[in-house]
Amino acid sequence: MKLNRYPRPTEHYDKQLHQVDEQICALLKQRKELSNNNRINRRNNNTFELFISKQYDCWLKRAGGSIGHLTYHFIVSPTLPDDISEIDLVFKEYSDTIKDKPTGLEIVMNLE
Repeated sequence: MKLNRYPRPTEHYDKQLHQVDEQICALLKQRKELSNNNRINRRNNNTFELFISKQYDCWLKRAGGSIGHLTYHFIVSPTLPDDISEIDLVFKEYSDTIKDKPTGLEIVMNLE
């Protein structure tokens, strides 16, 4: 990583921080090299859970995507009826993969 010289927004710069700043730049360069500059590694690990009702079990089969696009595949058991009117799909977001930390985001889809 190259240190760019530019006018500082302030006149004060603590010279004791220079060595720490150099180490930070070196670590960022190392991270970029190890990840092959893959930006997906920087994405958080939020996940969604599907809930329909107590009579249905729902679990995540797989998830994937890229920047700006995520796809989730769920398995629902037992099979949904042919008439899905009046069924609500509730997706709850969690900020961790073990679903201990809900974000509060809840998406409800009313099927009609």
